[in-house]
Amino acid sequence: MKDVMLVADDRYAQHLGVTLLSVLEKAREPSTFHFHILDGCISEENRGKLRSVADSFGVALDFVSVPVEAFSSFPVADHVSHAAYYRLIGPEVLPATIQRLLYLDCDIVALGAVDDLWDFEMDGATMAAVRDFSNFDRFESLQIPRGAPYFNSGVLLIDCPLWRTENVTKRCMEYIAENPDKVVFWDQDALNHVVCGRWKQLDPVWNLQALAYLLPELDSLRRELEPQCRLMHYSSPSKPWEFVNEHPRKREYSRVLARSPWKGWTPSDATPIRRIKRFLFSILPSPLRAKASAWIKARQLR
Repeated sequence: MKDVMLVADDRYAQHLGVTLLSVLEKAREPSTFHFHILDGCISEENRGKLRSVADSFGVALDFVSVPVEAFSSFPVADHVSHAAYYRLIGPEVLPATIQRLLYLDCDIVALGAVDDLWDFEMDGATMAAVRDFSNFDRFESLQIPRGAPYFNSGVLLIDCPLWRTENVTKRCMEYIAENPDKVVFWDQDALNHVVCGRWKQLDPVWNLQALAYLLPELDSLRRELEPQCRLMHYSSPSKPWEFVNEHPRKREYSRVLARSPWKGWTPSDATPIRRIKRFLFSILPSPLRAKASAWIKARQLR
């Protein structure tokens, strides 16, 4: 059985549904998957829609209630809620029989089958992940050796028995509680502190992050990864479900959404004025459009 963990509150239930549907549509053997939803108060309506996606493929899907109060004091941001921390308790609250667990963020769309990840050789590592595309330089703050690789926590392949043996959940929770001023990127910082030296790198095709589309110095990496990309990760504060989002591959999200129980949904920021602006942008001469796009990218990086 291929166990996959997703987490969300009701605000992100639709986006979780898009991730779920995209994974199932691309899977070679969808019937072998078992999805575990760490549920931060998802509404009954959205639960029903998520179940309908799983049922249409004949796969198991369970909801596991999250003790949301346990995370209430942890730092958050405008686009990041306390749900970002729920993944930290997954291997502790899910069935002890699970050996390997794939965690996926809900701002991910699968462009290829993820089945191969269950054949990945972990070599005794607690987890596997993709190195973060950012220019990381907070080694002293996170108390990890200078030059140590720093991973993005949007895609995690977890060895659950090792995770529990090494008390990763408890150590992460303690680190956040004791160092809220050092936690810039939420659960990701805590995990990098705790699991430093105990994780193995996945090929970046398993987590093509938004920075590859925002930073010119990553253009060559993006061109190399795009043809083989398995998981597109919209990891910037601006998300593909926002009308103002300018990610070149945002339509990947829209295409899956149109086949989901949430089809017909429109973003709240799609005001008439913004629609007019987008139309005017589309008819600009190419040089001006390129300059405008560069300005928008710079704003998204702030």
